[in-house]
Amino acid sequence: MKEDLLPFQNLSTEEAVCLLGANLKNSGCTLTDPQVLDLFDQQLRLKGTFTLHSETAKRNGGDYDFDQVCVVEGDRLPRFVQDRFAYQEQKFNPKNKLQKKQSPWWNLPQVAMMARGNRIGSITDLKTSCLAAGKTDFANQLVDQLQNAIDQLKWGTEPDQKLISEVRKQVTPAPWLKLKNKRCISDMPEHLDVPETDKIGKMYVFLRQHLNRFFTETAPLSDFRGLIAGDPFTREVYRECGIVSTFYAVNIGLVVERRRKFEKALEEAEAEFQAKKSDPATRKEANFRRNQAQAALHFFEERRRRGNRPMFSVVLDEFAPFGYRNFAQILQTARGTHTAFLFSMQSLPQLMQVGRGFKEDVTSAPNTTMTLRTRDEETARYFLRASAEHEVTCP
Repeated sequence: MKEDLLPFQNLSTEEAVCLLGANLKNSGCTLTDPQVLDLFDQQLRLKGTFTLHSETAKRNGGDYDFDQVCVVEGDRLPRFVQDRFAYQEQKFNPKNKLQKKQSPWWNLPQVAMMARGNRIGSITDLKTSCLAAGKTDFANQLVDQLQNAIDQLKWGTEPDQKLISEVRKQVTPAPWLKLKNKRCISDMPEHLDVPETDKIGKMYVFLRQHLNRFFTETAPLSDFRGLIAGDPFTREVYRECGIVSTFYAVNIGLVVERRRKFEKALEEAEAEFQAKKSDPATRKEANFRRNQAQAALHFFEERRRRGNRPMFSVVLDEFAPFGYRNFAQILQTARGTHTAFLFSMQSLPQLMQVGRGFKEDVTSAPNTTMTLRTRDEETARYFLRASAEHEVTCP
């Protein structure tokens, strides 16, 4: 809500020193102007921090546990800042410091599991739908319930589920909330029926029609001519690009097909939940199936995101002098972090300076490829014994 945005103005050094000097004088403390300036610069002004009046900090839940804030500067976004300064507060939501909820240390797994089932997201969406529908009175009622849900794990507060249920019955969900997890513009409808009070919905309807041309139409290859520069574009390069493109298209096609299955399962579970949400007897089971479908899609996305990360290459020339005993463990797990190592060395006996076990671990790491041209007899015999033999016959 807008009331959570705290409007403030920075005092200049001269203004701050003048106010500080006047207050010190009224308190009977006699300091010269240079001393007041030194006090302000060396003790009150801290780099990278904002200092608030104690009453203002108390009113907004200020404490000393190193919370960070986001600052919207008036010289960069003047209309946004001016709108907040001109806004008259309609509801004050005090930040009350309650007795902290105590949990024994051996119950930490249970506390973590309890944190998974909070209502913060659903209350936020409902509050957003209230504002979109122009029902600010309902939104103001949900402010306290949202704060209770946020403080639930730390302070033991509980949101009023009966009030939330009554508001949900009287407010239609904003249609664009269902589009939060869409990844492609083409999966989002070009038009939504939204009321005049829905500012986000109106913005969506305006922008969606203009984004269609840029993100859904296939651009001709000539539009990307400027990406190929510096080297001649030969027929061999063209054929190689075609092969890479085919591999990429096949893999992306498989990923998209699997993702559509998860999305379809989530859509079916969402439809079932919406149909049964008014029935207390079946709502819990439908909500459980919807949560399972959401978790499956989220797990697939996280796994796909990790798998699509580019490899980070590390090249170590004359690696042997840098080898140490625990480095072999890094090689064993490097691929999991999408890191590839390229070593250059004269011969395997150089690794014996660390130890025979180190040599064995380095050369036997998963997905290790060794390319050698050596005259060292021991190195050649080692790889002949370690490699599989395959008879090659010429036609």
